[in-house]
Amino acid sequence: MSQKNHKLDIRHLAKSFGQNHVLRDVSFSIDKAESLVIIGGSGTGKSVAIKCILNLLSPDKGQLFFNGEDLLKMSKSAHEDAMKKFGMLFQGAALFDSLSIWENVAFGLLNGTNIKKAAARDIAIARLQDVGLSEDIAFSYPAELSGGMKKRVGLARAIATDPEVIFFDEPTTGLDPIMCSVIDTLIIKCVRKLGATALTITHDMASVRRIADKVAMLHDGKIIWHGAVKEMDTTDNPYVKQFIHGDLKGPITNK
Repeated sequence: MSQKNHKLDIRHLAKSFGQNHVLRDVSFSIDKAESLVIIGGSGTGKSVAIKCILNLLSPDKGQLFFNGEDLLKMSKSAHEDAMKKFGMLFQGAALFDSLSIWENVAFGLLNGTNIKKAAARDIAIARLQDVGLSEDIAFSYPAELSGGMKKRVGLARAIATDPEVIFFDEPTTGLDPIMCSVIDTLIIKCVRKLGATALTITHDMASVRRIADKVAMLHDGKIIWHGAVKEMDTTDNPYVKQFIHGDLKGPITNK
């Protein structure tokens, strides 16, 4: 059993693709209502770790504790119930072009619960308003929205089912600095309103400082540093120092 105060407890997670050992031995934990940000270079396996937790990929080994229970040992029905308690904001928002905005937001409600369509629409509109979008937007389609608006819709969908854990995959990629601040502020607001636990992966160090309680760095398939966000700038870890300052010289090399 995992420690009960941990909402998520990831132990010795490993995942390879042929001879490419992406995750070698990844371990970290997140407490209830805590915000953890995982940093690391491109291709280090940050997205792979999230996909393993969400069962989008099958890990080669490891334990994935959620509320003290190992997701990998749950029955099919118990696992499906657990997955309903997770929300996800994908990197590109990943909206369905053929669905209206409110249908995108309510997708999890309409496909994972017995809620009536009218009630799902009302919840979707309320969640859109939570992220600063008007009711009129609900009846538009993704092609009509800007990149920043799509991110907001993606966030509204992530929180629509009142999840216990929300994953954010590069939530500010492709946005201008002002919109990055807007999205980060909305993430903080929505996560706190729900009392949810947040796991974010990002390259944006300004975003890290805004949304993180704790930070973990993934390198060479392992978590090589983990600490409070305020400790990030004072650590002696050479990998963290090089990464957060964007230095060319250091132990991290471009391959």
